Amino acid sequence: MDKQKKAKKPRNAWTSKTTQKTNLHSFFPPSTPHKTDKDSSTMTSRTVFQPQTTQAQDPSVSTRKREEDEDQMMSSPLPPPKRQAAISATVTSGALQLLHGQAASPLGALPVEESLEAEEITPHPKWGQLSVHPHQQQPRVDLLEFYESVRLNVRLRDDIRLSILKKEAEWGVNEAGPKFTPTKLNKRGAPTIGYYFDEGGRRCNAASYSAQHMKVNVLHPPKYKPDFADRNKASQQAQRDKAPDLEVVYIGAVSDYSVQEIREKYVWSPAMGPIPVDGRSAGAVFYAGMHQGHQLGYLGIREDHTRDKTSLLYQNSIGAAANPKNMLQIMYRMCDSRDTKELVEAFIMRYQYKSNNKYGIQEHFITKVRSLKQYPGLQSKADQYAADGIPLIAIDSNWDRSQQSKYWTLDELTTLPLKVGPSEVVKIWDATTRSQVYKFPRVKNAAELLQQFPNPPDSFFKGKPKLEAECRAVQN
Repeated sequence: MDKQKKAKKPRNAWTSKTTQKTNLHSFFPPSTPHKTDKDSSTMTSRTVFQPQTTQAQDPSVSTRKREEDEDQMMSSPLPPPKRQAAISATVTSGALQLLHGQAASPLGALPVEESLEAEEITPHPKWGQLSVHPHQQQPRVDLLEFYESVRLNVRLRDDIRLSILKKEAEWGVNEAGPKFTPTKLNKRGAPTIGYYFDEGGRRCNAASYSAQHMKVNVLHPPKYKPDFADRNKASQQAQRDKAPDLEVVYIGAVSDYSVQEIREKYVWSPAMGPIPVDGRSAGAVFYAGMHQGHQLGYLGIREDHTRDKTSLLYQNSIGAAANPKNMLQIMYRMCDSRDTKELVEAFIMRYQYKSNNKYGIQEHFITKVRSLKQYPGLQSKADQYAADGIPLIAIDSNWDRSQQSKYWTLDELTTLPLKVGPSEVVKIWDATTRSQVYKFPRVKNAAELLQQFPNPPDSFFKGKPKLEAECRAVQN
């Protein structure tokens, strides 16, 4: 555990004697729409169900029947859906396009040749002309007026409405930001309050900043160039072709806790004994998943949790209408094979389901994964860990960082608790600033794979003849 100043130490999240009963129906949505895990290989269909609290079982129901029902809940009955082609888009802010010298047009913008419509644009008395396309003028005025209204009264903040206005204005749709502050930031000059943008260390009022760059686009409208779009598409395809298929299993979380609080609260050793029934907490809710790098060699939790509206992590952080939580990455591991990755996820999910039921709280999100029906040993192992009160993870201050570069086996990843290094816990999205604060690392090609994860076993290359040939060529 990281050394701390001598101060009042927060109680361990698992050993607290006070039962922390959270109103789960307000903390989490009562029902969640069907979610398709966008893994590029297995395409596991995930559908959420609510964990059951421990209740007396009807003696007429056999143990075998209960196990079959549980197994049915844990495995997906749906066929793998067809993967849609990934949609890529450049940043839509006209300001950023000009800064980077890009020729791409804003989202929804028409070619300049097609924008010379008969309808004339009447400049706004305050904001002036904001677009060369008549259909964008009024929506952009509405966006600026909304920014201005929040500047004058921060209680009018409404991020959902802001998202809608940005789409209607076809401005900044794929940008991060703007940020928000309920108090004045600038000590000198015009005060910055409400929505604002960071530019070169300066904090700029969102309304005036956006209006300025909208007008720049009017003076220098971006031209539509089909050849640029073709080159961009070809470049992205080349990146996908070079990126290796990975076998990543991970644990994420949503929580009000800071990274340091997670590091302090989730510490456990065998000497501490089983976690008591009243020692569980919903202070952090964990999510186990897997992916294959999302065609671009991403490491960590699934990188699209920050924008996938069907994701439980998204829904309880970025997409939460009230009381959003921080989105955290607890750990990820590179598995030695695709089977290991899928079975580890199923094993963890089985444990999480049993643990939720035993302790009567939702400490783990439950989704549908691969069935363990043909692996009774793994199933009973997960059940036993939950029954014995062994936690899923334990922060280990003596963690060896070199362990993160190895290929993990099934036995290693189904032995609980999973040891996690303090430095592995990172914040992905900050609920206070409402911004993404982490950039997902990538393995771009076979050479980088061998550099970060040397000596892959033969099992890792099963079904990947192209990657195996590339790695052998690099090694030779």
